Amino acid sequence: MLLLAYTKSIDYAKWIRFFVVSMMLVALSNPVLKRSISSMPHSGYDVALLLDASDSMHESKRFEHAKSIIEKFVKSRPNDRIALELFADHPYLSIAMTYEKQSFDKVLPYLQIGIAGKRYTALNEALFLAATLFDKSHKRAKFIILLTDGLNTVKSVPLKVTIAKLKKEHIKVFTIGIGDDYRKEILRRIATSTDGKFYAASNPKALDSIYQNIGYIQKEKFKSNTQIYQIPLFRYPLWAAVFGLILLLWFDRSHYKIIIASLVFTLIALTEPAISKNQNHTVEKKPISLLIGVDLSDSMKCADNYPSRLRLAINKASKLIDMLPGAQIGILGFAKQPYLIAAPTHDHKTLHKALSMIDISHIDTKGSNIISLIRASKDFKMQDNQALVIFTDGGELKSFANHIKYAKKNHLNISVYLLGTAKGGVIPDRKSIREDLSGNIIITKSNPAIKIVSTKTQGIFTINSSSNDAIEKIADHIKNISKKENIYRKKYQNKIQLYWLFVIPSLLFLLWGNFAFRRKV
Repeated sequence: MLLLAYTKSIDYAKWIRFFVVSMMLVALSNPVLKRSISSMPHSGYDVALLLDASDSMHESKRFEHAKSIIEKFVKSRPNDRIALELFADHPYLSIAMTYEKQSFDKVLPYLQIGIAGKRYTALNEALFLAATLFDKSHKRAKFIILLTDGLNTVKSVPLKVTIAKLKKEHIKVFTIGIGDDYRKEILRRIATSTDGKFYAASNPKALDSIYQNIGYIQKEKFKSNTQIYQIPLFRYPLWAAVFGLILLLWFDRSHYKIIIASLVFTLIALTEPAISKNQNHTVEKKPISLLIGVDLSDSMKCADNYPSRLRLAINKASKLIDMLPGAQIGILGFAKQPYLIAAPTHDHKTLHKALSMIDISHIDTKGSNIISLIRASKDFKMQDNQALVIFTDGGELKSFANHIKYAKKNHLNISVYLLGTAKGGVIPDRKSIREDLSGNIIITKSNPAIKIVSTKTQGIFTINSSSNDAIEKIADHIKNISKKENIYRKKYQNKIQLYWLFVIPSLLFLLWGNFAFRRKV
């Protein structure tokens, strides 16, 4: 009985009115969430990191130590554009020249010996290719850091021609020899001819100090233009005030006219009346971005699609890249595990070159682990609803429930370009044909069951055809995804908000009603 009497004695209208006034005052304080967008620095260094990825770099875990030291070096130079190139049988551009240092965090764990071959060391060719990475540098300071444990064994580009190219482009080369098998006089010649310096590293600790020493090179001053964009948050306390006013109508019906007037003004304020500034800055549109996954498994060697499923996949992937000019695209290969072919970049020449240099002779091609590709694509996510296009024959699975669950959880939009035929074909195995343990010829067919992965993740499923209609369909789908993303981002514009012109009279009505109520009492 006492509790009931106490409850009846509480003046709910008073406390609701206090809550509404508090929310309006919070809204009038104009709470905002700040977002800053910085322009790229327009001076500084351009750096190309060249890393030997031949089989000998396995010794003493040189390759792994070098990767960790490179990661540390990249973080120490936040204002520079940096590229990463591996070389063994041939050069392999892992990361094109970029300011985006997060690319290195994503890419380095995927780099391994074998991605550019294992047997040889295309040192001269790697240096010559690296010189072309600075094409857009103009008058910027440029240098290369080359790390190797061997000597050039690929006679594609003469050393004399390579040095001439580097000197012409005014590129300094810092050479680092590790181990005992490299040619000191060659590395010293490359360095001194380009006004660089030669270093000898006897162990990983010494290697770390060498990169630090090179890192002490004086950095040029730079300027960056940072714009602050404010996302207004006043609408949230105002909605709370609206809820409170509706409750107040129930508990204080004697002043319903005043409360309704306050409610009307608050609702008008929630329409967010505003005027644009004279110089209105709109957030820059986010470019189209996607990842391409190419199946590298044994079944992709089948020639039921001419000249083979893999070669056709590479050709169709190249056509897709051409249909998306300006897009930021990354390429992953997969078989038993995922392999990084090209880190996300806007440089489509790099992407085409990476596709043309795909070599599956040094990787484990047994199996088609599609879920490993989907998981790896999360590490290279570039936007909220990431697009992934998979070129595959579908593997052998009949159920893709785990694939769909993971893709939905991580907001992946997956499109599939299905290769192979229902009739199937044989898998070439060196000079013969692949057989099972019983001596029967293995026939590999396309697996249309993978279609469900696309339909359940709002992607596009297409089957290979002689025309480019299927690829065009996927390209249009990717563009539509990007349009939705850009519409969302356009909302963030700098405006002069006028909501307070309506919140103030709403607040005054409420205070007047409270004063009138007290006088009446």
